[in-house]
Amino acid sequence: MTFPVHIRPITYWVSAVPETVVDAHHFGLTVRYRGNNTWCVKNTFDLYLDANGEAEVEHRLSFEEAMERATGLVPHTVVNGYTVADALAFPDGPPPRT
Repeated sequence: MTFPVHIRPITYWVSAVPETVVDAHHFGLTVRYRGNNTWCVKNTFDLYLDANGEAEVEHRLSFEEAMERATGLVPHTVVNGYTVADALAFPDGPPPRT
């Protein structure tokens, strides 16, 4: 008996920092499939994000809304006080804080 195979991309990585930057994985957001053609935006701490980058409870969006939200938020990502501009300026990692 043969069964159909279903393939669906379920996670997209959105980042303003290229993979070649040492800490790039910290500066991205994911757009994840939630079922029933709905998607959510999550940060690296696995929190759902609203349009202002704050944690939210309602997280089911259309794919277009989720991608728009992620691409709007990702340039403003801050990790341990470092911005996307900092990550781009120091591709081998930020200098130690004094």
